[in-house]
Parts: sequence; structure tokens; C-alpha cells
Amino acid sequence: MPIGIVTLAVVAAIKSGKRPGLTPDRKRIFVTYLNECRDADALSAMADTMEKEGCKAEALTLRKIAARCSLSKEEKDQRRRIFRQAMALTDPDVVEEFGRAYEEEFCLRAARALYERARGLRSAPVPTADDTYITEAEAPEPAKVRVEDQKPAKEVDKTEEDTTPQAEPVKMSAKVISPQRATG
Repeated sequence: MPIGIVTLAVVAAIKSGKRPGLTPDRKRIFVTYLNECRDADALSAMADTMEKEGCKAEALTLRKIAARCSLSKEEKDQRRRIFRQAMALTDPDVVEEFGRAYEEEFCLRAARALYERARGLRSAPVPTADDTYITEAEAPEPAKVRVEDQKPAKEVDKTEEDTTPQAEPVKMSAKVISPQRATG
């Protein structure tokens, strides 16, 4: 008996044109609100509509985003500061934990950035005691280049027909000077 009632309800919903749950159109609307809308009132209204249509998980998501959008400026600044501090951490496990916390609050872009940071920290080579680094004091000074005086090239023969003035080509040469000679 209960199976027949459920079947009749589903058939009636299909015939009426309204299907419960997340249809392709509802999904498109949900994703649009998720990515583009930052108005807390509009998000709350859409969450109510989604819940009436049987999309409870999507309604919860929209409500959490609406709550985040309605935070005060000080709270938003504090969250941004915490995000920057989390991105500056070097322990991938801690960075990933922050990513999970942001994901639970539906701060999906921040969570994605934190997960990518953790993945980058895990794939970065770890310096060992055998690695040697050249400090700025130990680095050799780059060679300085001095341009010699400009010398004109050979003079070009001009025929009587060619009377247009032409600039004389200039030949330049460079000489490498050692750092001791350049300063002295």
C-alpha cells in the first residue's frame, strides 16, 4: 500500500510538470546564485524557494553564504587576515586544516586556494644539510662593460648621381673590464 501512494505522488508530480529535487534548471539557478550573488536577502529568499522545491542541501548552502555576506566589515577584515596568515604557513597539514574549516563555511574559493597551497608545500623540495647556498656576500660581482669611443666607419664614395645626404654609420665596440679596473 505505501509503495502505491509514493508511486501515485511521483506520477502526479511528473504530470503536473513540477519535479522535486534539483532539476537542470534549478541547478543552473543555484550555481548562478552560488557564484555571483552577494546580497544576503536575495540569497535567503532563494534558499527559501529551493527548500520549498525539495532542495534542502542547496538551501542550507545558500543560507550559510547569506550569513557570511551579512557579516560586518570588521568580521570580514578579520577573516581576510586569518586567510592571509593561513596562506603564509609552511606546514601543509595545518594549511589543509584551514582549508577544511573554510570549506565548512562554504568559502569555496578560499578553501580551494588553501588546498592548492598545501599541495604546493607537499610537492616543494625540502632543503637538506647537504644543500649549499651562495649568500649575497659570496656571490661573484658581475663584470662591467665599457663602450669605447665611437669611431666612424670607412667613408663611403659618393657618385655624382647620389647627392642625398646620408648619415655616416657608426661602429661601436665593447670591451669587458675586470671589477678591479672599473673602480680604479
